[in-house]
Amino acid sequence: MINAILNFSVRQRMLVMTGVATLAGFGLLALRQIPIDAFPDVTNVQVQVLATAGGMSPPEVEKLVTWPIEIQMGGLPRLEEIRSVSKIGLCAITIVFQDGVNDYFARQLVSERLQDVRGNLPSGVEVSLGPITTGLGEVFQYTLESKDKKSTRVLYKVRWEKGKDYAVLFSEKDKGRSSLLASRGDFEEEIYRVR
Repeated sequence: MINAILNFSVRQRMLVMTGVATLAGFGLLALRQIPIDAFPDVTNVQVQVLATAGGMSPPEVEKLVTWPIEIQMGGLPRLEEIRSVSKIGLCAITIVFQDGVNDYFARQLVSERLQDVRGNLPSGVEVSLGPITTGLGEVFQYTLESKDKKSTRVLYKVRWEKGKDYAVLFSEKDKGRSSLLASRGDFEEEIYRVR
């Protein structure tokens, strides 16, 4: 079999060369037209619902905020899963849809269901949709550590590559206005506010 293919290729050189050139041309055309991404986005379609409930403990947030929203989101078309995290005064609910669902259609469905559930939530709870983003949207992570662990007010400076200074301020008065409360690898939670 291989001998027959080789004999044909040797006898019909022009036909083989034309075939190779045609395939190479199609390859170059495809290379120019197909979008190539260094980090292909393989995440599923998801919509995040963020709710702030100041002053509530995690069990209260779970019972009074997270659970009613999750129940309301159940039964959405092409829904794959719902997962959530409840913390002090905050909950983040991630609603995952099957592949092929349009991002904006999924957000519209979730937004419509949120309108229905807002009346059943305690007063003072603010619910909003998270930004349209994926797991690849998190570009830069850093930690801040103080040499003086007992200090209640610490000013850190973080130097970015382009030479601009950004200050991160920690103080008791900023607790209500801070955007992120996170603890990684330590028992003490601290609030960082980027200005």
